[in-house]
Amino acid sequence: MTALSEKPPSRTIGDRIVDLLEKQTWIVYVALAGLLYLFATFSPYVQVSVSGTAMNPPLSDGGRYLAVNKPNALCIDDAVQAPHPDNGSKAVRMVMALGGDRVVFDETGYRIAGRTTPMSAAWQAEAHAKGGDALTVPQGHVMLRRADPDAADLAEYEAFLMVADDTVQSVLIRALYGTGQSFWSPLPRPQTRCISTRGIAG
Repeated sequence: MTALSEKPPSRTIGDRIVDLLEKQTWIVYVALAGLLYLFATFSPYVQVSVSGTAMNPPLSDGGRYLAVNKPNALCIDDAVQAPHPDNGSKAVRMVMALGGDRVVFDETGYRIAGRTTPMSAAWQAEAHAKGGDALTVPQGHVMLRRADPDAADLAEYEAFLMVADDTVQSVLIRALYGTGQSFWSPLPRPQTRCISTRGIAG
């Protein structure tokens, strides 16, 4: 009597895909590279590195932060990345005033909407020399500054106007590495006053 041969178990499509991937591992690497490219190209988030002490506090020299690309709004005290007007390099600065704000400089610092921020003596002297006693931020613009205008070792006054559209590239929202803060801890965003970045003419 002839022995009946056992019928091989049926294979599912999933089994066949696994076999293919085991034999052709390059497919996995190509797929992963494609996913990483798509994430880097179309993700609303970007990693921003801070260099120098101009933003300390709240940001640390050498720190890396998570930022939102092309933000819908900018708020007072937001830490943002934008091209520096002098050379176009990427600069991280703080939003100090919004379109329509009147910035008044006096012996105590600068005052905006009833809020006074202290300034070092060097900042006060240079601010008066460059901007006089007061200026009004044009509508559709923001005024950016270094983080601590009252820092004793920060002699150079620097504040510049920028159109509040996609020119401001990103808003920093969370700490990542080398920041002196816990990983993923949120950066303070009081959002007391904000301006939309959409539909603004340059």
